[in-house]
Amino acid sequence: MFRLQPRRGDISVERSIAVIAGVFLYNLLIVGNSTLKSVSVVLGNELRYHKPKEDIRMKYMRLLLIQCVLLVLGLVGYCIATEIGFEAEDADEIVEIMEIYEDKKASGGMYISAGKGGGGRHPGKADFVINVRTPGQYTMWGRVIAQDTAKDSFHVTVDQKKSPQPGDANMIWDTGQHQEWTWSKVKWREKNPLTFDLKPGKHTVTFWSREGDTRLDAVYMAIDPDAVPKLPNEIEGFAVHPRNRLTTTWAALKKR
Repeated sequence: MFRLQPRRGDISVERSIAVIAGVFLYNLLIVGNSTLKSVSVVLGNELRYHKPKEDIRMKYMRLLLIQCVLLVLGLVGYCIATEIGFEAEDADEIVEIMEIYEDKKASGGMYISAGKGGGGRHPGKADFVINVRTPGQYTMWGRVIAQDTAKDSFHVTVDQKKSPQPGDANMIWDTGQHQEWTWSKVKWREKNPLTFDLKPGKHTVTFWSREGDTRLDAVYMAIDPDAVPKLPNEIEGFAVHPRNRLTTTWAALKKR
C-alpha cells in the first residue's frame, strides 16, 4: 500500500487540504453562529432579525471565499498529478535474490540489486504498487549504476505476475553503462520508445533481476516523455512511498 508523500519537510497535499477544509468549516460555523445570535424570539412565535455589523460579516465572507478557492485548487492539483516517484528500497515486496544494499551516494542511502552472483537463472524481483490518478501514457526512468555489459539490465513489467524468461527481449531493459548514479529511460529491446498505458487506480510495477549487480536507486514516471527525472523528494507533493515494506529476502542489509 502506497501513500502520497510530500517533499521531505513540507506539508503533504492531503494535510494541506484538510487544514484548509477545517479552517473553512470553522469560519462557516462562526458566521452561522453570529447570524443565529442576531435572531431573537420576541412575543411568542414572532421573529425579529437584528442585522449583524456589515463589516464583520463581509470580513468572514471574504475569508470563506479565499478558503473555497484554495480548497478547490488543492483538490484539482491532487487529482491531476502526472508524475510519480519512489525509492527502490521502498518496494511493497522484495523477493530474493533481489536485496537492499547501502550506498551513501544513493537517494535515501540505499538501493536494490541482485548482487554479484545474481542473474536471470535465479530471478528475484521488487514489486511497487502505485496509485495512478491521471490516466495516460507514462514514460519511466530508473536511477542506476551499471558498471559493465555483464551487469546492465533488468526485466521491467507492469501488472504482470509471471516471471519473464531470461532471454525475452520484449521485456529487457538495457540500462547502459554508468559508473555513477544516472537516470536512464526504461525501454525494451524491441520497443523503443516505451510507454505504459495506465488507467486510474492501482498498478504493480515490477523490476525482475536479470544480471547480477545492476543497481537501482529510484524510479520516476511521467506522462511527459521529455520530462526531466526527479528524485522522490523533489516531486512537489506527489511522490509515492509505501507505508510498510514486505520483504521475503530475509538477508541482512548489506553494505557496499
